[in-house]
Amino acid sequence: MTMMHSRNSCKTLKCPKCNWHYKYQQTLEAHMKEKHPEPGGSCVYCKSGQPHPRLARGESYTCGYKPFRCELETFGFT
Repeated sequence: MTMMHSRNSCKTLKCPKCNWHYKYQQTLEAHMKEKHPEPGGSCVYCKSGQPHPRLARGESYTCGYKPFRCELETFGFT
């Protein structure tokens, strides 16, 4: 007997604010910080006008800053 797997079958952690699913808690937390930031949480770099520091892999800016831009599209990436 073969089992059918859906796209999210092995991703058990669901975002409480949208329909995205994740396999790891750390990935869900990074998604929450980037896509659903806490109100009132302000970025010290945005407020001071300083350039944002380079982050380690898997980290994201709480303010939603996306330093990398696609040359063909208007998308920004972290």
